[in-house]
Amino acid sequence: MDYWTLGALVDANIVVSAWCEGCRHKNHIDPRDLINRPTLSPFVYVRELREKVRCSACGSNAVQLLLQERQVIETWDSDPDS
Repeated sequence: MDYWTLGALVDANIVVSAWCEGCRHKNHIDPRDLINRPTLSPFVYVRELREKVRCSACGSNAVQLLLQERQVIETWDSDPDS
């Protein structure tokens, strides 16, 4: 995963799935949205992203990342208990 760039993720139609080890919050991050941020570009490696990601629910930096194909994400249930 570390050798992927954000631009390569967009080209391969891959989404970054993230989950917080602290509060168990889950989210998907579209690399196209990340590329549009002022501090990121298509040439940023996922390993660099891992150092910057924080949980949007609790603020923890104990976040795990997984690369998944976009069509797999479209069938994912973000809250299976509901």
